[in-house]
Amino acid sequence: MKRVGLALVLACALVRGARAQDLSAELTCVPPESAVGEPVEWILEVEHPVRARIELGAEDPLASLTEIERLSWAVLSGPVREVQDLGAGKSRTRLRWRVLSLEGGERALPEIMVRDESGATAIASGGHLEVWSDLAESEDAPRAMAGLHDVEGKDALVGPFQVLAALAIVAALAVFALWWRARARRTRTIPAVTPSERLARLRAELPSTPEGSRAFAFELGLLLRLAVQERLGRDLVGLAEEEWLALARSCLPADALGELEGLLAALSRVKYAGEVPTRFRIEELCTTAASLLAKIDVLAKSEAGGQEPVTQEEAA
Repeated sequence: MKRVGLALVLACALVRGARAQDLSAELTCVPPESAVGEPVEWILEVEHPVRARIELGAEDPLASLTEIERLSWAVLSGPVREVQDLGAGKSRTRLRWRVLSLEGGERALPEIMVRDESGATAIASGGHLEVWSDLAESEDAPRAMAGLHDVEGKDALVGPFQVLAALAIVAALAVFALWWRARARRTRTIPAVTPSERLARLRAELPSTPEGSRAFAFELGLLLRLAVQERLGRDLVGLAEEEWLALARSCLPADALGELEGLLAALSRVKYAGEVPTRFRIEELCTTAASLLAKIDVLAKSEAGGQEPVTQEEAA
Protein backbone atom coordinates (compact mmCIF):
# COMPACT_ATOMS: atom_id res chain seq x y z
CA MET A 1 0.00 0.00 0.00
CA LYS A 2 2.86 2.34 0.79
CA ARG A 3 4.32 1.70 -2.63
CA VAL A 4 0.95 2.49 -4.27
CA GLY A 5 0.62 5.72 -2.34
CA LEU A 6 4.15 6.74 -3.18
CA ALA A 7 3.48 5.99 -6.84
CA LEU A 8 0.37 8.20 -6.80
CA VAL A 9 2.27 11.06 -5.22
CA LEU A 10 5.02 10.78 -7.80
CA ALA A 11 2.45 10.60 -10.62
CA CYS A 12 0.70 13.76 -9.38
CA ALA A 13 4.04 15.53 -9.11
CA LEU A 14 4.96 14.51 -12.61
CA VAL A 15 1.59 15.67 -13.98
CA ARG A 16 1.89 19.00 -12.20
CA GLY A 17 5.43 19.41 -13.43
CA ALA A 18 4.33 18.66 -16.98
CA ARG A 19 1.54 21.23 -16.70
CA ALA A 20 3.95 23.78 -15.30
CA GLN A 21 6.21 23.19 -18.27
CA ASP A 22 3.22 23.75 -20.57
CA LEU A 23 2.65 27.14 -18.90
CA SER A 24 4.98 30.01 -19.79
CA ALA A 25 4.63 33.80 -19.35
CA GLU A 26 6.45 36.83 -20.72
CA LEU A 27 5.92 40.53 -19.95
CA THR A 28 7.05 43.16 -22.49
CA CYS A 29 6.59 46.91 -22.88
CA VAL A 30 5.51 48.64 -26.10
CA PRO A 31 7.22 50.90 -26.97
CA PRO A 32 10.36 49.95 -25.05
CA GLU A 33 11.24 53.66 -24.60
CA SER A 34 9.15 56.64 -23.50
CA ALA A 35 9.29 59.99 -21.72
CA VAL A 36 8.24 60.60 -18.14
CA GLY A 37 4.44 60.69 -17.99
CA GLU A 38 4.00 59.21 -21.47
CA PRO A 39 1.64 56.19 -21.55
CA VAL A 40 2.99 52.82 -22.71
CA GLU A 41 1.44 49.38 -22.97
CA TRP A 42 2.42 46.37 -20.87
CA ILE A 43 1.71 43.13 -22.72
CA LEU A 44 1.65 39.86 -20.78
CA GLU A 45 1.64 36.79 -23.06
CA VAL A 46 0.92 33.39 -21.53
CA GLU A 47 1.18 30.15 -23.54
CA HIS A 48 -0.84 27.28 -22.08
CA PRO A 49 -2.89 24.18 -23.00
CA VAL A 50 -5.84 25.05 -25.19
CA ARG A 51 -8.59 24.50 -22.60
CA ALA A 52 -6.82 26.09 -19.63
CA ARG A 53 -8.26 29.26 -18.11
CA ILE A 54 -5.50 31.70 -17.13
CA GLU A 55 -5.94 33.85 -14.02
CA LEU A 56 -3.69 36.50 -12.50
CA GLY A 57 -2.07 35.82 -9.17
CA ALA A 58 -3.15 39.35 -8.10
CA GLU A 59 -5.51 41.84 -9.70
CA ASP A 60 -2.97 44.65 -9.30
CA PRO A 61 -0.06 44.25 -11.77
CA LEU A 62 2.09 46.23 -9.30
CA ALA A 63 1.49 43.73 -6.47
CA SER A 64 5.11 42.48 -6.49
CA LEU A 65 6.52 45.99 -5.90
CA THR A 66 7.09 47.75 -2.62
CA GLU A 67 4.83 50.58 -1.52
CA ILE A 68 7.38 53.21 -2.55
CA GLU A 69 8.02 51.57 -5.93
CA ARG A 70 4.28 51.55 -6.67
CA LEU A 71 4.19 55.34 -6.36
CA SER A 72 6.48 55.65 -9.39
CA TRP A 73 3.95 53.92 -11.69
CA ALA A 74 0.39 54.82 -12.70
CA VAL A 75 -1.91 52.14 -14.18
CA LEU A 76 -4.39 53.90 -16.47
CA SER A 77 -6.49 50.94 -17.68
CA GLY A 78 -6.56 47.20 -18.09
CA PRO A 79 -6.26 44.37 -18.20
CA VAL A 80 -7.75 43.72 -21.65
CA ARG A 81 -7.81 39.99 -22.36
CA GLU A 82 -7.33 38.28 -25.76
CA VAL A 83 -7.10 34.53 -26.42
CA GLN A 84 -5.44 33.13 -29.56
CA ASP A 85 -5.45 29.50 -30.70
CA LEU A 86 -1.92 28.41 -31.67
CA GLY A 87 -2.83 24.90 -32.79
CA ALA A 88 -1.34 21.61 -31.61
CA GLY A 89 -3.31 21.86 -28.36
CA LYS A 90 -1.78 25.24 -27.46
CA SER A 91 -3.30 28.69 -26.86
CA ARG A 92 -1.95 32.13 -26.05
CA THR A 93 -3.69 34.46 -23.61
CA ARG A 94 -2.64 38.10 -23.95
CA LEU A 95 -3.33 40.68 -21.22
CA ARG A 96 -2.77 44.41 -21.84
CA TRP A 97 -2.42 47.38 -19.46
CA ARG A 98 -1.90 51.07 -20.20
CA VAL A 99 0.71 52.38 -17.77
CA LEU A 100 2.92 55.44 -17.40
CA SER A 101 6.14 55.95 -15.47
CA LEU A 102 6.53 58.89 -13.12
CA GLU A 103 10.30 58.50 -12.90
CA GLY A 104 13.06 58.51 -15.47
CA GLY A 105 15.85 56.04 -16.09
CA GLU A 106 16.07 52.31 -16.76
CA ARG A 107 12.87 50.88 -15.21
CA ALA A 108 12.45 47.17 -14.48
CA LEU A 109 8.92 45.91 -15.02
CA PRO A 110 7.28 44.15 -12.06
CA GLU A 111 6.96 40.40 -11.77
CA ILE A 112 3.44 39.16 -12.57
CA MET A 113 2.35 35.65 -11.59
CA VAL A 114 -0.29 33.70 -13.53
CA ARG A 115 -1.94 30.35 -12.85
CA ASP A 116 -4.46 27.97 -14.36
CA GLU A 117 -7.27 25.96 -12.76
CA SER A 118 -4.97 23.00 -12.10
CA GLY A 119 -2.76 25.11 -9.83
CA ALA A 120 0.19 25.36 -12.22
CA THR A 121 1.88 28.78 -12.03
CA ALA A 122 4.31 30.85 -14.06
CA ILE A 123 6.02 34.19 -13.36
CA ALA A 124 6.73 36.80 -16.02
CA SER A 125 9.80 38.88 -15.23
CA GLY A 126 12.79 40.53 -16.82
CA GLY A 127 10.99 43.25 -18.80
CA HIS A 128 12.47 46.76 -18.94
CA LEU A 129 11.43 50.27 -19.98
CA GLU A 130 13.81 53.12 -20.80
CA VAL A 131 12.26 56.38 -19.56
CA TRP A 132 13.69 59.70 -20.75
CA SER A 133 13.99 62.67 -18.43
CA ASP A 134 14.74 66.34 -19.03
CA LEU A 135 17.09 66.45 -16.05
CA ALA A 136 20.84 66.10 -16.31
CA GLU A 137 22.73 63.63 -14.16
CA SER A 138 23.59 66.28 -11.53
CA GLU A 139 20.03 67.67 -11.34
CA ASP A 140 17.41 66.40 -8.90
CA ALA A 141 14.56 68.88 -9.51
CA PRO A 142 12.82 70.39 -12.56
CA ARG A 143 14.43 73.47 -14.02
CA ALA A 144 12.80 76.87 -13.72
CA MET A 145 10.87 78.00 -16.78
CA ALA A 146 12.76 80.47 -18.95
CA GLY A 147 11.54 84.07 -19.09
CA LEU A 148 10.21 84.28 -15.51
CA HIS A 149 11.52 86.98 -13.17
CA ASP A 150 11.42 87.54 -9.45
CA VAL A 151 8.66 90.08 -8.80
CA GLU A 152 9.96 90.91 -5.32
CA GLY A 153 13.15 92.64 -6.54
CA LYS A 154 13.68 96.28 -7.38
CA ASP A 155 13.44 95.60 -11.09
CA ALA A 156 10.01 93.92 -10.85
CA LEU A 157 7.92 94.19 -13.98
CA VAL A 158 4.69 94.90 -12.03
CA GLY A 159 4.57 98.28 -10.27
CA PRO A 160 1.85 100.67 -9.00
CA PHE A 161 1.32 102.18 -12.43
CA GLN A 162 0.82 98.78 -14.03
CA VAL A 163 -1.65 97.80 -11.29
CA LEU A 164 -3.71 100.98 -11.79
CA ALA A 165 -3.71 100.48 -15.55
CA ALA A 166 -4.91 96.89 -15.13
CA LEU A 167 -7.70 98.01 -12.78
CA ALA A 168 -8.78 100.67 -15.27
CA ILE A 169 -8.93 98.12 -18.06
CA VAL A 170 -10.99 95.74 -15.88
CA ALA A 171 -13.41 98.55 -14.97
CA ALA A 172 -13.80 99.52 -18.63
CA LEU A 173 -14.50 95.93 -19.59
CA ALA A 174 -17.10 95.65 -16.81
CA VAL A 175 -18.89 98.80 -18.00
CA PHE A 176 -18.83 97.56 -21.58
CA ALA A 177 -20.24 94.17 -20.48
CA LEU A 178 -23.12 95.85 -18.61
CA TRP A 179 -23.91 98.06 -21.61
CA TRP A 180 -23.85 95.11 -23.96
CA ARG A 181 -26.15 93.07 -21.71
CA ALA A 182 -28.64 95.96 -21.45
CA ARG A 183 -28.53 96.38 -25.22
CA ALA A 184 -29.11 92.67 -25.79
CA ARG A 185 -32.13 92.70 -23.46
CA ARG A 186 -33.94 95.28 -25.56
CA THR A 187 -36.65 93.43 -27.41
CA ARG A 188 -37.96 94.60 -30.70
CA THR A 189 -41.72 94.93 -30.97
CA ILE A 190 -42.99 92.24 -33.31
CA PRO A 191 -46.58 92.79 -34.42
CA ALA A 192 -48.85 89.94 -33.40
CA VAL A 193 -50.57 87.91 -36.09
CA THR A 194 -54.33 88.63 -35.99
CA PRO A 195 -56.95 85.85 -36.35
CA SER A 196 -57.91 87.27 -39.76
CA GLU A 197 -54.31 87.00 -40.97
CA ARG A 198 -54.10 83.42 -39.68
CA LEU A 199 -57.31 82.61 -41.54
CA ALA A 200 -55.89 84.05 -44.77
CA ARG A 201 -52.80 81.82 -44.42
CA LEU A 202 -55.01 78.83 -43.69
CA ARG A 203 -57.10 79.43 -46.81
CA ALA A 204 -53.96 79.66 -48.93
CA GLU A 205 -53.06 76.02 -48.07
CA LEU A 206 -56.28 74.01 -48.07
CA PRO A 207 -55.90 70.34 -47.04
CA SER A 208 -56.22 67.44 -49.47
CA THR A 209 -55.98 64.44 -47.09
CA PRO A 210 -58.04 63.27 -44.09
CA GLU A 211 -55.11 64.02 -41.76
CA GLY A 212 -54.79 67.47 -43.28
CA SER A 213 -58.53 68.06 -42.80
CA ARG A 214 -58.26 67.24 -39.07
CA ALA A 215 -55.28 69.58 -38.71
CA PHE A 216 -57.24 72.28 -40.57
CA ALA A 217 -60.19 71.85 -38.18
CA PHE A 218 -58.00 72.18 -35.10
CA GLU A 219 -56.28 75.29 -36.49
CA LEU A 220 -59.56 76.94 -37.48
CA GLY A 221 -61.07 76.24 -34.05
CA LEU A 222 -57.98 77.72 -32.38
CA LEU A 223 -58.12 80.99 -34.30
CA LEU A 224 -61.83 81.32 -33.44
CA ARG A 225 -60.95 80.87 -29.79
CA LEU A 226 -58.22 83.53 -30.11
CA ALA A 227 -60.67 85.95 -31.71
CA VAL A 228 -63.11 85.54 -28.79
CA GLN A 229 -60.16 85.79 -26.40
CA GLU A 230 -59.27 89.22 -27.82
CA ARG A 231 -62.90 90.24 -27.51
CA LEU A 232 -63.07 89.22 -23.81
CA GLY A 233 -59.57 90.34 -22.89
CA ARG A 234 -58.74 87.12 -21.01
CA ASP A 235 -56.85 83.88 -21.72
CA LEU A 236 -59.11 81.09 -23.05
CA VAL A 237 -56.46 78.64 -24.29
CA GLY A 238 -56.58 76.45 -21.18
CA LEU A 239 -60.41 76.16 -21.11
CA ALA A 240 -62.57 73.43 -22.60
CA GLU A 241 -64.70 74.34 -25.61
CA GLU A 242 -67.93 74.41 -23.55
CA GLU A 243 -66.32 76.68 -20.97
CA TRP A 244 -65.05 79.38 -23.27
CA LEU A 245 -68.20 79.17 -25.41
CA ALA A 246 -70.25 79.93 -22.29
CA LEU A 247 -68.12 83.03 -21.72
CA ALA A 248 -68.61 84.04 -25.35
CA ARG A 249 -72.40 84.13 -24.87
CA SER A 250 -72.00 87.12 -22.54
CA CYS A 251 -70.20 89.30 -25.10
CA LEU A 252 -71.41 88.31 -28.58
CA PRO A 253 -74.69 89.21 -30.26
CA ALA A 254 -77.16 86.48 -31.14
CA ASP A 255 -76.31 86.23 -34.85
CA ALA A 256 -72.55 86.02 -34.22
CA LEU A 257 -73.04 83.48 -31.42
CA GLY A 258 -75.20 81.30 -33.68
CA GLU A 259 -72.55 81.30 -36.38
CA LEU A 260 -69.87 80.43 -33.82
CA GLU A 261 -71.80 77.49 -32.34
CA GLY A 262 -72.65 76.09 -35.79
CA LEU A 263 -69.08 76.41 -36.99
CA LEU A 264 -67.66 74.73 -33.87
CA ALA A 265 -70.13 71.84 -34.25
CA ALA A 266 -69.04 71.29 -37.86
CA LEU A 267 -65.37 71.37 -36.86
CA SER A 268 -65.99 68.86 -34.04
CA ARG A 269 -67.38 66.34 -36.55
CA VAL A 270 -64.18 66.65 -38.58
CA LYS A 271 -61.88 66.46 -35.53
CA TYR A 272 -63.55 63.66 -33.58
CA ALA A 273 -66.16 61.88 -35.75
CA GLY A 274 -63.88 61.18 -38.73
CA GLU A 275 -65.89 63.31 -41.16
CA VAL A 276 -63.84 64.23 -44.24
CA PRO A 277 -65.12 67.50 -45.73
CA THR A 278 -65.00 68.22 -49.44
CA ARG A 279 -63.00 71.13 -50.79
CA PHE A 280 -66.25 73.03 -51.27
CA ARG A 281 -67.20 72.38 -47.63
CA ILE A 282 -63.80 73.59 -46.44
CA GLU A 283 -64.21 76.80 -48.45
CA GLU A 284 -67.63 77.20 -46.91
CA LEU A 285 -66.23 76.80 -43.37
CA CYS A 286 -63.57 79.40 -44.12
CA THR A 287 -66.16 81.83 -45.45
CA THR A 288 -68.28 81.40 -42.31
CA ALA A 289 -65.21 81.96 -40.14
CA ALA A 290 -64.31 85.12 -42.07
CA SER A 291 -67.84 86.45 -41.61
CA LEU A 292 -67.70 85.72 -37.87
CA LEU A 293 -64.32 87.41 -37.50
CA ALA A 294 -65.64 90.46 -39.34
CA LYS A 295 -68.61 90.73 -36.94
CA ILE A 296 -66.30 90.44 -33.93
CA ASP A 297 -64.09 93.15 -35.43
CA VAL A 298 -67.11 95.42 -35.92
CA LEU A 299 -68.07 94.89 -32.26
CA ALA A 300 -64.57 95.88 -31.14
CA LYS A 301 -64.64 99.05 -33.29
CA SER A 302 -68.11 100.01 -32.03
CA GLU A 303 -66.96 99.65 -28.44
CA ALA A 304 -63.95 101.85 -29.20
CA GLY A 305 -66.37 104.49 -30.65
CA GLY A 306 -68.53 104.48 -27.50
CA GLN A 307 -71.48 102.42 -28.80
CA GLU A 308 -72.79 99.58 -26.69
CA PRO A 309 -72.83 96.18 -28.48
CA VAL A 310 -76.00 94.12 -28.54
CA THR A 311 -75.45 90.81 -26.66
CA GLN A 312 -77.60 87.69 -26.71
CA GLU A 313 -79.34 88.63 -23.43
CA GLU A 314 -80.26 92.09 -24.77
CA ALA A 315 -81.53 90.61 -28.03
CA ALA A 316 -83.79 88.30 -26.04
